[in-house]
Amino acid sequence: MRKVEVPLFTGAAGPREDSFAASVVLLFGLTAVQRLVGLARSVFCCRWLDAESLGEWDMAFSFLLLAAPLAMLGLPGSFGRYTEYFRSRGQLRTLLRRMTTFAVVAAILSVGVVWWRAEDVSRLVFGQAGLESLVVLLAVCLGVVIAQNYISSLFASLRMYRIVSGQQLATTLLFAVFCIGLLIAWEASARSVIIAYAIACLTASTGALYWLRNVWRCEPLPEAAVAHRGFWGKLVPFAVWIWIANWLTNLFGMVDRYMIIHLGQFGDDAALAVVGEYHSSRIVPLLFIGVAELLATMILPYFSYDWERGQTDAVSRRLNLVLKSFGFALAAGGVLVLALAPLLFTVAFDGKFPGGESVFPLTMTYCAWMGLAIVAQMYLHCVEKARVVSIALACGLLVNVILNLLLLPPLGLTGAVLATTAGVLLVLLIVMSANLHLGLRFDAGTLVVAALPALFWFGPWATLAGVVVCGAAVVTTDRLLDRPEKELLVQTMIGYWHKARTMLRPGRPGRGYHVEA
Repeated sequence: MRKVEVPLFTGAAGPREDSFAASVVLLFGLTAVQRLVGLARSVFCCRWLDAESLGEWDMAFSFLLLAAPLAMLGLPGSFGRYTEYFRSRGQLRTLLRRMTTFAVVAAILSVGVVWWRAEDVSRLVFGQAGLESLVVLLAVCLGVVIAQNYISSLFASLRMYRIVSGQQLATTLLFAVFCIGLLIAWEASARSVIIAYAIACLTASTGALYWLRNVWRCEPLPEAAVAHRGFWGKLVPFAVWIWIANWLTNLFGMVDRYMIIHLGQFGDDAALAVVGEYHSSRIVPLLFIGVAELLATMILPYFSYDWERGQTDAVSRRLNLVLKSFGFALAAGGVLVLALAPLLFTVAFDGKFPGGESVFPLTMTYCAWMGLAIVAQMYLHCVEKARVVSIALACGLLVNVILNLLLLPPLGLTGAVLATTAGVLLVLLIVMSANLHLGLRFDAGTLVVAALPALFWFGPWATLAGVVVCGAAVVTTDRLLDRPEKELLVQTMIGYWHKARTMLRPGRPGRGYHVEA
């Protein structure tokens, strides 16, 4: 096979960009550490907070996830698709200047509105008045989260994922340290957790500004002024659909808990306690969605890079391989998680959340399916059909709400989780069908792997059987992974294992590395 030189630097003086495979290795390496730290912090929160306080933090965090992208109108979401577009035309400084100005104004307005309407926000988020002090903390934290999301989206679009991974890892470590410290030294309440999260996000984002300054210095001045009409006309249509999709995604992830709060007929304190039970069942499964979001954010700039150069087949091949690899990893990880679930709820959570344990397998299933849908929708972003994602989410959200209305009164928390599972499955089916219609060629292996999370319902042994059968099919046949995909996986793992060893060695050579092609 011939050898292809793959540059580690795209320009003579610019900051180093990370290759696709190197970003994947970095993503999963740092994410493993990050998620373990986050899991440990969540376990401590579950042990030290009662169900009501845990419910308050869950609703507060859900509000931040919903409000931050809503305030920015989805514009940072367009970075992944259009940073390369403006950079290739020498207009990156214009993009940064105008987008940063917009972000600052949006953050100030959002914080002011939430602070001003604290009582109304308390009723909306927590289902009761009297928690205005929490809302004031949320307002400050919202401004910090907006800044963090903006910075991480920008670095991801610049293919400098080592900075994004470092920022996320720093946030997780600092959040764990400050959260545990405040819970021990100050008070065991949701206020301590919110303050710790704000401090962690602010510190990590401030540290990332050093590299942002280097990016600015290395970019040339634009040769001519960029008209606002052409600039915003390029970004806004795509960003609006990203905004709607983000809003629907976050609303989808919290609508069941809002319905528990406002329509569950549990009573104020009891409703927050049910949300706390639900939170305990989501701590581990949400890792699936978190990894999927990181993976999707990382792969979109690379897919966009290939797409802009007419390499559409490469996008199709890569996405199929990513979906199969990610889906199989979810199923294999699910076996271990299901086996350890009794230990998690009985020992780590001190037996405080029996309701959460009862819905745990269902929660794992819908989180795995949502993770696959998040990754699969990157093809729709490449073909600039982000509105299809919004349509899929809207359909799933409608099913979720209708089934919650029907199932929540008789079944309680189980009914809410069943409704969410059905809605997520519909989202995944619509996204994959739209991809097929727009030219993405799914193979049978992708569909089989996507169905594996349904086995979570039947316990660890059934899931293990499915994983073993699929693993045997990979080794003995070409039905799940064809021969080129197997060769690519093996070559990539070998090549980047050698690269990782070289990077750790003092005085490592050169500006490039070799991989078999």
